[in-house]
Amino acid sequence: MAIGGRELRFAQIEKLLQNIVSSQRTVICIDGLDQCRVRDRLRLLNSLREILQKSLGTRLFLTGKPDIQSEIKTQLDGALTIVSKTSTKGDVNSYLCARLDEDPAPDAMDDILKADILNRIPQTMPNVYVST
Repeated sequence: MAIGGRELRFAQIEKLLQNIVSSQRTVICIDGLDQCRVRDRLRLLNSLREILQKSLGTRLFLTGKPDIQSEIKTQLDGALTIVSKTSTKGDVNSYLCARLDEDPAPDAMDDILKADILNRIPQTMPNVYVST
């Protein structure tokens, strides 16, 4: 995280979050949690657990691949409800079709390119896991 052009250290981020949640109702959203290094992810989850214990008005929204679900359950046991949502290729295809239909320059794409987009992207999308 960068604020004011300089990187914050983990301890600074942790203190910032604790100050925010202590003074107001807060939702913390973390996308791509699985992309953190394991050591950093464990430290973050421990900090989030402490925040949740101290501030009952705080809610979490975390996303990541399904393989970190057990890690989240272990670290935040009892502090959250997990709702799993795995995107399907059909979900991705529907999203892509909707976005392509909104293309401000529809003449810039031919049917071959559109078919290629609708074929390739869903094949490369990993399953996504969401917890709240």
